[in-house]
Amino acid sequence: MRIYTHQDCIEHAVPPGHPERPERLIHLLRHLEDIGLTADYPLNTATEINDEMVNNAHQTGYLAQLAAGQPSQGIQALDADTWMGPNSLNAARCAAGAVWQGVTDVLSGNEQRVFCAVRPPGHHAELGTAMGFCLLNSVAIGAINALQLPGVDRVAILDFDVHHGNGTVDLCRGIPEILVCSSFQHPYYPGRLHDVLRPNIVNTPLPAGTAGDDFRRAIARNWWPAIERHAPDLFFLSAGFDGHRDDPLAQLLLDESDFSWITGEIVDRANAYAQGRIVSALEGGYDLEATSRSVATHLEALGKCAAGSPESQPTHAARICVLNYLAHLYLADNDPDSRIGSLMGDFVKGPITESLPGQMRKAILQHRRIDSFTDQHPIVQQSKRRISPRFRRYAPILIDMFFDHFLAVHWDDYASQSLESFSGSVYNALESRQTALPPNMQKPMYYLVHYDLLLSYRSLRGIEQALRGIEGRLKRPSRLGEAIRELQDNLEPLYQDFTHFFPLLIQFSAIDQNPGP
Repeated sequence: MRIYTHQDCIEHAVPPGHPERPERLIHLLRHLEDIGLTADYPLNTATEINDEMVNNAHQTGYLAQLAAGQPSQGIQALDADTWMGPNSLNAARCAAGAVWQGVTDVLSGNEQRVFCAVRPPGHHAELGTAMGFCLLNSVAIGAINALQLPGVDRVAILDFDVHHGNGTVDLCRGIPEILVCSSFQHPYYPGRLHDVLRPNIVNTPLPAGTAGDDFRRAIARNWWPAIERHAPDLFFLSAGFDGHRDDPLAQLLLDESDFSWITGEIVDRANAYAQGRIVSALEGGYDLEATSRSVATHLEALGKCAAGSPESQPTHAARICVLNYLAHLYLADNDPDSRIGSLMGDFVKGPITESLPGQMRKAILQHRRIDSFTDQHPIVQQSKRRISPRFRRYAPILIDMFFDHFLAVHWDDYASQSLESFSGSVYNALESRQTALPPNMQKPMYYLVHYDLLLSYRSLRGIEQALRGIEGRLKRPSRLGEAIRELQDNLEPLYQDFTHFFPLLIQFSAIDQNPGP
């Protein structure tokens, strides 16, 4: 997956207090960096769309009209909602250019998914009218021009912004090769073109107060049959996140899980019809935190494995090294700082900073002692020898994971609190302290929570996915995903090793307590 953005998109100026403000993009990009997404998917600089492509979509003279309305300094209102500053037209050109770069990327086979982290949004811009914060209709420009490329006979634009994509309907209603599906709160802004009746236009109005279940039913009822009939060669997404329950501009009650769901469903259909090819562009979303979280969820779902791949987990979520987190958490004291400290032991090396709470520092030291005790214990050494020579070099990783699998499966033998409840308390502690975690810990812990990885220890499939994720991080070929056979072939003796060793580890952890720094 590739992500495009541009500094001019940040510099597009609006009045103080305007919801479509530069902070939307600043906060989003910082969030993606904080959770490690931009480490896996580095940001790419968008280039401006050319005049010919704009004129292929908008009416002749519209681009000149926008240029004439752009001030050399300060800001200028085009209507009550839509403003231009000195960099605004450049920003809109870069937003449309990002979409077009995405088209060329996915059609060339270099990528299957592209996300455009851009502003201003575009889906309200009509043939010759700027409105609703929008100047150029980036997605429609991309879709219309894509039809001129070899191998692209039909495309789909799927718009799940809280506001109706009137501009996209206006530009595309006369082009039957473009299917436009738009879900939106109704009645609500913009209140125009939502009643267009064309075979290629699927409008899905939603009353205020619509929550996730009803949203999903409406999309499944209206969109999926239309996509099946149209069979697009390429998917475009107008990805608006202002339907979130926390967004200040509307009254839908969606959350991150709903954006994950719709993105995942679209990915499945793109895999079926379009070789997995999707170009997504940011539209609305005006609560900074909710939008950032929702975009991250959207990107994770976009990052699901490519068409034809047997995997179903998002690729880079599976790259988390899920080792013996569960055992360390079980052995930690029953307070949030101790539990987080028990996880920090894998991420904090060398001296422990005095700025950490005492319980966290104590738990980090305990984590190190537990690892040392475990690695040197004769039973664990015996378990490692059970691993075949092919994977022997990875035996420490495998035994950590296999023992955590046994702990998860037999959790009720060791704990009075259910694993579901215990995991939930851990996730709550991590989310409440996310910004306090070391930078190298934030991405793994984000995915630990987001994909409920502690519960995934219970299943062989969960262990196998984690192994394949680790395989993807290793520099040399390992085929580590196939090491799940080591667990299957040695299930009984490894489980006996665990049942003999784990009580000793519990005893060691209880006796060898550090009084604290």
